[in-house]
Amino acid sequence: MTLSSCSPACDEGNYLGTVEECEVTADTTSSGGGSGGSSGGSNLLTPEGLTDSSRLSVGGTRNGYVLDNGSVVTWGERQNIPDDFYIVDNLTNVRQISGFGQNNSSAFSCAVKNDHTTVCWGENGYGQLGDGTTTDCGNSSSATTAETACAVPQFDDNSAQGNINRVAVGSNFSLWLDNKGKVYSAGQCANGALGTGCTGNQATAVTVMTGVKDIKVHQWSQIACAHKIDNTLHCWGENNANEITSAHANDIETPLEIATNVAHFGIFGASHSTPKGIIGIVYDNDTISCTSGWFNLAGTTSTCQDEYAGITNVKQISGDRNVSMLVLDNGSTLAYGLNQYGTMAHGSGNSPQRNITAAGSIFADGTPANNVSYIDGGQHASGQSTILGILDNGSVVGVGANDRYQLVPKDRMSSTICAWQNNAAAAITQSLQECDRWAILPIGPSGW
Repeated sequence: MTLSSCSPACDEGNYLGTVEECEVTADTTSSGGGSGGSSGGSNLLTPEGLTDSSRLSVGGTRNGYVLDNGSVVTWGERQNIPDDFYIVDNLTNVRQISGFGQNNSSAFSCAVKNDHTTVCWGENGYGQLGDGTTTDCGNSSSATTAETACAVPQFDDNSAQGNINRVAVGSNFSLWLDNKGKVYSAGQCANGALGTGCTGNQATAVTVMTGVKDIKVHQWSQIACAHKIDNTLHCWGENNANEITSAHANDIETPLEIATNVAHFGIFGASHSTPKGIIGIVYDNDTISCTSGWFNLAGTTSTCQDEYAGITNVKQISGDRNVSMLVLDNGSTLAYGLNQYGTMAHGSGNSPQRNITAAGSIFADGTPANNVSYIDGGQHASGQSTILGILDNGSVVGVGANDRYQLVPKDRMSSTICAWQNNAAAAITQSLQECDRWAILPIGPSGW
């Protein structure tokens, strides 16, 4: 493998990760389960710095955010639902965060540090922290205390720790991607989520595949995907409702190629009736497609490729339980689906029909939100949904439900302006619970 020259040099950059992309001119594209050992050779990937996509995590109803100083704050679901944003103890040099929570007994997080090591904390009954145990660690002792990063994952490749690029955690399982393009998994051996054809839970991280440049997991269902260097997309996990592919009737136990010529992708959408999730794909020719018949929940047989036909300059595809949302290069958004909990951010409350508008979303005061940089969606088991985002000025915004304080913590509701349907913008209250326009949250890159 050879890498083109960069300035600064490849694998270098300042604290915030402002590095020039290194062009890969050859790569390893093998996939499937592995038995470990070092993959050797130069890095496939430029180590990711602190970007919008790496600093914000929305996992179910558990959220995390990395500040400019490298510390991490969390709110929403955990052992003790926090009254406020709390800085995780002993983390001061983080470049990426990923967390998951659906109730107070299944909440955990992992982070990647500037030195490319990774650390985790929270519930660990299935070995999802990857530290070789099934012992919980670092949970908060009350609603007013912080968590502590305490579990150090172990990998079947001893070169991985200190060489990690990204982490993605989901429902009782975790994935890590190292700078050599190698993916590892740990946690619950169920529904194919680990991608290794496992026969038991994995308390340490086992090799899944190689030649990968990005990983994502579903916010609730046990589905994972890897975007390879050759721009193919490989996925595995729950497939009981054709969430991944209609070509197989069962769960996908090892990585399966589902698309080629992929520019970027998202995994979102869930329902208590089938299907339970979708994978949205943006191809390198600007066309868009989605797996699964999930959009039928919106009362139509239309697919996302129908609704988004002709739309170009798509920066991101993401969403929540019933809504897919595009972020365009110009900072506007387009949303399609079933507008429960107001997560289309159009100000129309619950409007149970497919709905797409070129006007994009709006803020609580009714002004256009034309400066959205990144979004991430979440939901919990009873279906309430939230989408959080980052604006190009660094502000954090949110829309949707707040029943688990996943939008904004209890102690910050009085300073967060919300709106619902035609009502005037006002401070969010727990009785209101929902915002159908973007609420600007009291946290940003430097804190609150």
